[in-house]
Amino acid sequence: MGNLFPVSGAVVVLMRNEKLIDRTTTDEDGRFIFRYTDPGNYNIIASKESYHTSVITDIPVTADHTTRNDFYLPKFNSRQVPADAVSEPYSVNRKFMKEN
Repeated sequence: MGNLFPVSGAVVVLMRNEKLIDRTTTDEDGRFIFRYTDPGNYNIIASKESYHTSVITDIPVTADHTTRNDFYLPKFNSRQVPADAVSEPYSVNRKFMKEN
């Protein structure tokens, strides 16, 4: 089924209306955080080399509230890795948070 463990070192991108808002990397526990995010709906794209890209769309963020999301990042089977798979790696595990 894939890697069900936290993925460290994954790039996580926060988007709103197709505009890049912020970018971070998961820690050793697969966690990440975007602080001081304005209320609204966001998309998150997570990636890492040798993993499939994960995308979560229309995540509602409200004022003074922590929003959490978990990702599933399946690892490429060594026989499945397309030649261009490492050009834009995206993957993540764990949390999306808004803190004040």
